Amino acid sequence: MLKKYPNFVIAIESIKADTNLKLISSDYNKIKYTMPLLAFNNKLGDVAIELIEFNNKYAIIVFHTLTGKKIKATTQSEFIKNDLTVENWLQIINEIMIKHISNPDHQKVAMNFLNGKLSNSENKSSGCIIVLAIITIISLVVYFS
Repeated sequence: MLKKYPNFVIAIESIKADTNLKLISSDYNKIKYTMPLLAFNNKLGDVAIELIEFNNKYAIIVFHTLTGKKIKATTQSEFIKNDLTVENWLQIINEIMIKHISNPDHQKVAMNFLNGKLSNSENKSSGCIIVLAIITIISLVVYFS
């Protein structure tokens, strides 16, 4: 697959420079990369990017959001007939990435994490929030006096 879609590989490698994107596997009909899904330096899971070929004629790009081994969200491209230019691959990858980030199931993974963080912080540091609120109120009173 790597030899059949060299411009896809070049496009992914250009994205790879800014991320922790890693080649996981490449066989006769699939190329798979993964990168960690992070929020506030906490790993929520992984995002897998796959190029999958069907019947030696068509390929699709698929994004998966994973927590552990479980797929939480999936977004895929339309069928692609041939290796495209690097620019066209980048355009398709970006379009699918935006759709995937907008996918409610993908967003739910992040929201579940944030809800957990907020509920934990409410229990442990409600005193800090009160102190911060008091400092803010005092600062506003002094500023507007």
